[in-house]
Amino acid sequence: MKIPMNPDKKDPVWNMFSKILKLIDSRTFQEELARDNFTSTNKHQLMLKLVLLSIFFQLDLSYVYDQVESREKLRKFLNINDLLSLKQIREIYHRNDESKYLELCLKTLNKMQFNKIRYIKTIILDSTSITLDLKFNGKYLSKQSLLTKAYKRAFSTNNGHYAGFKMTLAIDERTCKPLAILIHPGSPHDTKIFDEILHELKRRRILKKMAINIM
Repeated sequence: MKIPMNPDKKDPVWNMFSKILKLIDSRTFQEELARDNFTSTNKHQLMLKLVLLSIFFQLDLSYVYDQVESREKLRKFLNINDLLSLKQIREIYHRNDESKYLELCLKTLNKMQFNKIRYIKTIILDSTSITLDLKFNGKYLSKQSLLTKAYKRAFSTNNGHYAGFKMTLAIDERTCKPLAILIHPGSPHDTKIFDEILHELKRRRILKKMAINIM
């Protein structure tokens, strides 16, 4: 059973998402939308809020939409006055390739004024699997069949056997600025990645004494 979505800024997860919303509502983001020929910027902002909310909490878009439609508190948190239909939101999302939205976000982040690296006090680190849509349907993949491929075999209780990668991301807790990204083929255990991500943060002179790492 899916729990109701009740935003609470005291909750660290909802607090982090509120920073994403602030970015989407920013003038810088609106300017990038217009510069990249995204028509109806307000509709694209609304669509991205709902799509990212569903991704952030790993929920179906239809369920998130129902929650937003029925909960005034959630609409206020998202800064949504006029809600489009679910069909309209999906149509707007599919007008562009996902890489276009990623490029848009990266351009916006690069133009924002962040604190200097040396002032970062808390770093959040997390890793997640990236599955390749190769239609294996959870079937076993032999090592021999992947010898000539650029990816490796992996396994998880959710995906079964799949081909893919693992992404490890480090961000600044206060600004949500990406600090480092590591990509590993297959799905190595977090304990094997631990030393590598810390070494990368030290190499970039990001990880300082007394800094807090939340993993």
